[in-house]
Amino acid sequence: MNGFFYTLLVTSVIGAVCTVMAWGGFEKYVRYIASLVCILLLLSPFRKIDETALADLRDGLTDSAISVGESELTIETLAEQKTEDCISELVFSEFGIKAVYTDIKIDWEEDSPVVESITVALNEYDMERAFLVRERLCRALGGEVTVVGVG
Repeated sequence: MNGFFYTLLVTSVIGAVCTVMAWGGFEKYVRYIASLVCILLLLSPFRKIDETALADLRDGLTDSAISVGESELTIETLAEQKTEDCISELVFSEFGIKAVYTDIKIDWEEDSPVVESITVALNEYDMERAFLVRERLCRALGGEVTVVGVG
């Protein structure tokens, strides 16, 4: 609300100055200044939106890293962890098998990320469906898929 009153005060003062100047033969300059003031007043709300958006962006992610306790996770590491969680969920939802361990290696140096390898560890009693799990993950994500038995 303070911004509104400040703008109203500035506009009133500039309007009074323009009126006084118009009587002295400065009509062309007064119109030019008045036009600039109107344009600036029309654009001023957008400046505040940009400042707010930039502040939110600065608060969100800093240097493409997220602080977690004492360590810092890069965006790439976070994406790999989320993908590993999705792999576990995919195996469980399609086969009813809870993966003991999942690991994914992604090549981030290419233009777009490329899955290099996926490793899924299953319990020994779930290994009878290892071939189906391997084939499903190959179709879904690509790369070299290895399914190993544990315990």
